[in-house]
Amino acid sequence: MSRIALLYNRKSGRQSPHAHLAEAIALFEASGAEVITKSIDFESDPFEGLGRFELLVVAGGDGTIGFVVDRMLHCGIDTPLGIIPLGTANDFARMLGFSLNPLKAARQILNGKVRNIDCGRVNGRHFANVFSFGLFTTTSQHTADAPKRIWGRLAYLIEGLRELRTFRAIPLTVRSEEGEFSAEVVIALVFNGRTAGHLPLARKAQPDDGMLDALFVTKRPLPLLLFDALRHICGGKPASFRSLRSQHIQLTSSLTDITTDMDGQSGPEFPLDITCLKGRLKICG
Repeated sequence: MSRIALLYNRKSGRQSPHAHLAEAIALFEASGAEVITKSIDFESDPFEGLGRFELLVVAGGDGTIGFVVDRMLHCGIDTPLGIIPLGTANDFARMLGFSLNPLKAARQILNGKVRNIDCGRVNGRHFANVFSFGLFTTTSQHTADAPKRIWGRLAYLIEGLRELRTFRAIPLTVRSEEGEFSAEVVIALVFNGRTAGHLPLARKAQPDDGMLDALFVTKRPLPLLLFDALRHICGGKPASFRSLRSQHIQLTSSLTDITTDMDGQSGPEFPLDITCLKGRLKICG
């Protein structure tokens, strides 16, 4: 009999995960598998006490998935991973094609093939979807769980508007295989996925090409910046949005108090050494 480890974050999304997971667990058990469930947080080892398992299923949002992926790779766990999306944005799961219906996602996991995809590494830590810093990029860290359950993605926008009062541009030097440049940036994102908060900011990114897609937004007055953002989302190429594709990126700054974000959780400090780990994750579904 195979064993499935199902890790879930009881604080993910707008509703309790228990009602969503009951049918999925029943489906796994009907297939003949033994299902081990564990509620996780971001403070302890999610794999402690689980024992042996042949398939790992994560039920939660982007932050939960990123946290589990990081711990998997640190622990040397090479087990196929399936996702039941229960978060607010679910950017990573959407890109991989997982249904937002828990039962349908469970069926995808049971019936799907295993494929290898990339992940990113920053200063020894790993991210699944996006690493970022700057305006609006760390709002998920600062947005409390209660507003997210009530307002969904709108809670992130409300928190982001508060950042406008104190935000300052970041002097940044970027080094990659494409060369080196310096600029004052207001937003920086390094994608393994394609979207952040559902916004298609890295349309050409592929999760299995061995490359990271980076986007650096340079300083502009806010109204012009919002117009440029709309142009970029619609496929335009505004000068304030600088893109690059690279396997390895190094970022330095004269500032020392820059808050970074990895899949919605607190990220490492500057200077930053960012690498794409080609095919490092096994996805089932």
